[in-house]
Amino acid sequence: MTLIISWLITLINALFTLTALALLVRVLLPWFRVPPSHPVQRFLDRATEPLVRPLRPPLQGGIRILAGRYVDVAPLAAIFVLWLARWLLLTVLGWFIAPPLWLLQPGADFGRW
Repeated sequence: MTLIISWLITLINALFTLTALALLVRVLLPWFRVPPSHPVQRFLDRATEPLVRPLRPPLQGGIRILAGRYVDVAPLAAIFVLWLARWLLLTVLGWFIAPPLWLLQPGADFGRW
C-alpha cells in the first residue's frame, strides 16, 4: 500500500510540475515574440486554457511592466491554484502513509477525521 501511494505521489508531483512549467512557458513565449500561430504556442494554449479560462474574468487585463509590455496574470494565478491543489492532495495522501498523531492517540475522536 505504501509503495502504491509513494508511486502516486511521484506521479502527482511530475504532472503538477509539468503543468506549472507549461503555464510559465505560456507566459514567457510572447516576450520572445513567438507568434500565436506557432505550433508550440498553439499547443500550450490548448493544453493550459482549461486551467486559465476560469481565472481570466476576475483578473481582467494584465500587469504592465517593462517597456509597455503586459503580463497576463491568469496563468500565474493558475500556477498558484495548482500549487494549492497539489499541497492539499499530497497532504491527504500523506495521511495514508503516516496518519496524523491525533488519530493514533487512544480514545481519539474520529469525528474530526
